[in-house]
Amino acid sequence: MLRITLRIIVGLLGVACMITVLFARTSRDQWWMRAFDYPRLQITLASILILVLSLLLFRWRPWWSALYLTLLVVAVGYQLYILYPYWLSVEPAVPTRTASEPDRIFSLLSANVLMENRDAAAFLAIVDQYDPDLLLVMEPNDWWMAQLQPIRDRYPHQIEQPQENHYGMAFYSRFPLQEREVYYFEATGTPAIYTVVELPSGDEVIFYGEHPRPPLPENSVRAADKELIKVANRVLAADRPVVVAGDFNDVPWSYTVETFASISHLRDMRVGRGFYNTFDAKNPFLRLPIDQIFLSPGLGLVELADPIRFSSDHFALFVQLVVDENVE
Repeated sequence: MLRITLRIIVGLLGVACMITVLFARTSRDQWWMRAFDYPRLQITLASILILVLSLLLFRWRPWWSALYLTLLVVAVGYQLYILYPYWLSVEPAVPTRTASEPDRIFSLLSANVLMENRDAAAFLAIVDQYDPDLLLVMEPNDWWMAQLQPIRDRYPHQIEQPQENHYGMAFYSRFPLQEREVYYFEATGTPAIYTVVELPSGDEVIFYGEHPRPPLPENSVRAADKELIKVANRVLAADRPVVVAGDFNDVPWSYTVETFASISHLRDMRVGRGFYNTFDAKNPFLRLPIDQIFLSPGLGLVELADPIRFSSDHFALFVQLVVDENVE
């Protein structure tokens, strides 16, 4: 009786693992279907455990048992296939370069500070420690604008759009900004930033700062999709190297982000290097790589720091990049 009960429970869990694969690969607008794509690593680990238990509890005969085991093996294999570029050692999508031309090198710190967070000193401390050339701040409101005052002298070129809805954004640059635009792709109250950074070498780099809304009942999944796809189309027409960074509220293997990368031809700095999970900083078991930095050909990676803990529910990301004409 106990074995039968275990088979029923494990079998139902196995079927659930198969269904999550179908949900995760859909382009539909239901937020609850998209949500299964986020904890893919956790689901994969659970699926491996369920597969092991299934192999112990089920036989390859009769046919329905063999079908169940086959489909479960395929589901686990598919999950591993999606994750292997972040899990195993593969050739990085963004090549590693040495710091041979200092005037063509620039660094970026991207951080969601959490609007309700009142420990601004911890954030300012990591800005002091990493001293980035470019700084992208997400979720600043008026209170955070006041706290960021000490860094303004360091960054004479600024774009600030504070908001009280968790979607404020600010961008600070040590280098001149040739173009500045705060735009809204959809009527969601979520701003994005476009600018062109002029490096000391004279090279120009296009920068986009993005913070689409997550797939939750109160948000439009379609609006977030449209935002990233429109950015992808703008990037595709760019004639200079491009950086797209920010809290995407989405994982790099999701349908939307994969479509964004495919259209724009941008490259994920994580591929070949690891997951670099950035959320939730307060929960070690449910961490996800939802803060992204995508790079166009023509940019190489000099340094990628481990995700940086401060006082937010997100880790910050720090990269040092170089404009490299040899990068294809």
